[in-house]
Amino acid sequence: YTGDCYSGCSTCDGSGYEDCITCSDGSVPVDDDGDGDGYCDGWCVKVKMYDTYGDGWNDAKYTVVNSNGAVSAVGTLSTGSSWSNELCEITKGCYNMSVSDGDYPTEISWVVTQGGEALGEGGAGKTVVCVEGIPTSTPTITVSPTITPGPTHYESEDFKALSAFYHATGGGSKWQSADGWLTDAPTCEWEYIECAGAGDTITALGEGINHLSGSIPTQIGGLKSLISVHLGANFFPMATLPSEIGMLTNMTGPLFLFGNTMMGSLPSEIGMLTNMAESLYLNRNSFTGSLPSELGILTNMKYKLYLGENGFGGTIPTELGCLTEMTSELSLQSNALSSSVPTQLARLTNMSSVYLNMNSLCSDMPAEVQVLPFYNSWHFSANSIGTACPTPPPTSPPSPSPTMAPTTPSPTMVPTILSCLPGMFRNLSSYACEACESGRVSNDELSTSCDECPIGQFPNSDSSECRACGAGMETNLDGTGCDSCALGHYSDGVRIKTCLPCTVGKFSGNITSASCDSCEPPQWTLSDEGSTMCDACKHGYYDAAGKAMDDGGGPECEPCPTEGVNCDDSGITIENLPILKTYWRYAQTTDQVFACDHPPACRGSNTTAANGSNFGDGLCAKKYEGVICGLCQEGHYRSAVSGDCVSCSITEDGSNPHLGPIFVMLAIVVGIMLWALSYRAWFEEMYEARKNQILVACNHGTMMFVTYQIIVNMASSFKFQGSYGYPSPFKEIMDSLSGIFTIDIVGVLHVDCLGRTDFLDKLLASTMVPIGLFLLEATYHLGRITFVGGKFLNGTAFGNFIILLYFIIPTSCVVIFSSFSCIDFDIDNDLIDDDDVVSYLRADLSIQCEDHSDYSSHKMTRKYLFIFIYAVFMVVIIPIGVPAMLFTLLWLKRNEIQERETRRGGPELKYLSFLFRLYGREHWHYSTIDLYRRIILSSVVLSLPTIETVFILVFGLSVYCVLMYREVGPYWDASSDVLSYVCGWQVVVCAVALLLTEFSKRGANQGGASTSGSSTDDAEREASELSIGIILILTNASMVGTMLYLQGSGQAGAEG
Repeated sequence: YTGDCYSGCSTCDGSGYEDCITCSDGSVPVDDDGDGDGYCDGWCVKVKMYDTYGDGWNDAKYTVVNSNGAVSAVGTLSTGSSWSNELCEITKGCYNMSVSDGDYPTEISWVVTQGGEALGEGGAGKTVVCVEGIPTSTPTITVSPTITPGPTHYESEDFKALSAFYHATGGGSKWQSADGWLTDAPTCEWEYIECAGAGDTITALGEGINHLSGSIPTQIGGLKSLISVHLGANFFPMATLPSEIGMLTNMTGPLFLFGNTMMGSLPSEIGMLTNMAESLYLNRNSFTGSLPSELGILTNMKYKLYLGENGFGGTIPTELGCLTEMTSELSLQSNALSSSVPTQLARLTNMSSVYLNMNSLCSDMPAEVQVLPFYNSWHFSANSIGTACPTPPPTSPPSPSPTMAPTTPSPTMVPTILSCLPGMFRNLSSYACEACESGRVSNDELSTSCDECPIGQFPNSDSSECRACGAGMETNLDGTGCDSCALGHYSDGVRIKTCLPCTVGKFSGNITSASCDSCEPPQWTLSDEGSTMCDACKHGYYDAAGKAMDDGGGPECEPCPTEGVNCDDSGITIENLPILKTYWRYAQTTDQVFACDHPPACRGSNTTAANGSNFGDGLCAKKYEGVICGLCQEGHYRSAVSGDCVSCSITEDGSNPHLGPIFVMLAIVVGIMLWALSYRAWFEEMYEARKNQILVACNHGTMMFVTYQIIVNMASSFKFQGSYGYPSPFKEIMDSLSGIFTIDIVGVLHVDCLGRTDFLDKLLASTMVPIGLFLLEATYHLGRITFVGGKFLNGTAFGNFIILLYFIIPTSCVVIFSSFSCIDFDIDNDLIDDDDVVSYLRADLSIQCEDHSDYSSHKMTRKYLFIFIYAVFMVVIIPIGVPAMLFTLLWLKRNEIQERETRRGGPELKYLSFLFRLYGREHWHYSTIDLYRRIILSSVVLSLPTIETVFILVFGLSVYCVLMYREVGPYWDASSDVLSYVCGWQVVVCAVALLLTEFSKRGANQGGASTSGSSTDDAEREASELSIGIILILTNASMVGTMLYLQGSGQAGAEG
């Protein structure tokens, strides 16, 4: 090593050379390194080569070419998974580093370092690498050109550490993106860097970063201000965790290093991270050796210390009992820990979950641990807890004391020790080379035993080294190879010990899947994990395909109806669609849901229901049946007050207890009539004395009765369209009086208990009764004229007939117009056609309107066809004919009526007086106008299609009549004008209340596909409805009070 010394002779001085053998200044040379090569080791360039499969580069080689095109170095990785070549005569400059493809280019990677810093890295291909080379001769001292200094951050410790991190983890080619890295931009603006505080202090590294490879460099310890690190799920094969990680003393967590395939032992310096408080993730690596006892120094840890799924052996450090601040998630599972559980762990009194399962722990669980408050949350399955630990082998006895007697051992023939091939070991008993056992490897030619592969790895073909399973694979049970992941599972090549099940919302339909595919919303998975396909719909949707899934089809997700169903859960199908209480649907294969006219009748299914209990009669409460649960079961009648189905209570002897009250009521009516006849003279005397007051009272009573008849029938019209009627408590009052004002004999007397009746019976009764009475009346008068003489249209009997007609005609019209409204129900979109429905009469849901025996055409059933034709005929006879007849009678006597001196006129007008006695002389025809008003407001509205049109007609006609009556003043006396005005506005108020209640109920059911809602909103809505009901009671009370005031104030007889 002769030559000129660059400067001095005792140390490496920066020239790239060690001291020379002969120094020009006469000093003694020193070989600093002791390697005799004359170069300082720090100036050599190292080429580190890696092969992921572990069989060398397979004919691939690297070539280093300088700027003049001359080859400076050539090399290769002949076998194994890694090797380094050292190039010590590379001069300063930039070189082309090219690597040929060989047989398997994807397995190749390399890193070029100098002085511990990475200069470049890559795989098969070409990359430019610039090095600080060594001068080949004594350098010539020249004046260096002036160099403008770059940004100061290039010289900072943070920049140097991050630069090393960038090169060591594949930043040049492996990262998906690296915005700002190694540029002039401030480090805090680099991607994956987070800063805080003054001076742009780096506090977090790696958030969102992935696809790293290589290793974590030792320079990571230079980032001393780091608080959190996110470097999980990357690929650091053959890499170890640098001990410099302990220099990050400001670290509070999280520190994510899981799933990186790192090897070696866990450095004890991890205990220097004394500020760690949560989320130390070191699981899913290949760490081996014992757990460092220094983990017990991390006394600030609160939760999530994950050390599981590695290859740690030995015993559990007793120092872990010092982590008394931890409350949950100490994970040591899936390692090779042995011996007993240390008693010191009983100090973890706040720990709610400890995972010790899948180790080799033995002996009994310490009694001190078993009494911990959260001991039931400790997991220690797949161990030998409760089984005695194996006895360790005996130690060799001590050597005997030496003696002074000379020993002359007999000569022995020691066999020559030959080298063993890879995958074999030397048996010390026979000195023969034997193959490694299954799951073990040996790569040392003088090895006397084989090593077990770390968890998640298996021996290669010649058992010379351990290899990791690739993506979509996992090690088999005996550790000798890899098996494909099962359907619904995946392995990404990092978490390689066990194939993981796909999580909810994801699936894998193939074996050897590297990842799970996400379901495309609104599709979802029925199982929480391990799904092989998207076989369900997310919450808020249902599967319209339903049982079609049995044929292998995917879900057809449709939005759930906005009202009447509960779609809070996923996995709902058309068959198990949960129906809420007070709602009903016709079939199991339809999503058409109806609000029940009588809410208590529909019990709902609420949760995913079994077949038959979430449609049809399965949704009806006890005592109810039929479409929309609108019919009472046999032996029950509909209460005219509550609307509930009430048992007829048929006795054991077959008698009906309801017959008695009916006959009692008839007897009372007959008794009152007989009593009145016996006191006829007294009644006639009183009537003559107070005739005017009595007539006015009767007129006012008639006006009140007619008004309440309209109010009750309006509510029935709204309910007929699916509305809710009046709010409580006004609703209950009107329901209790409805049978009286609507003259509903069937409902009041519970005729249903005498035998099952339907709408056709009611239609015939309500229309034939007035016609029959007319025929009886006509027959009576014809007989009287024939045998006694007189006129046909005269007499008390005919006048009573007109009074009866005036009151019962609106009730008959209600029944007639109810004949024209049918309600459609969706049957089954799949079994028939897309537009097929079944129709039922809204007034009687036991009567089917259309015959669906032939789905190609919809025709009326024979029964409904009769009802329809008969009702059309009756419209002409009763709603149109009767008022027209009454008007004709009045028109024929108009002159006499206009010239009358009293309300009732002369004897010749007695039979018509009921029709005109309320009105003034010029307004003799207003009774027929009022009759048409009553028919329209209570009957015609039943044929309108929607609630909105019903309200418009009711509100518009009511307001018009109020204003007209107010301006015209048609009544005989002023008190009747006043009362009419009050009654008219009461009808308007009730119409508005019906609409407000409908809107309130609709708001309550908005978003009905979810059972969740605001209890505050519900309370406010109920309070609002209660207020409306109380206001209605007060306004009606004021109307009754007005009538009583007018009756007693002396104004009743004043002519208007």
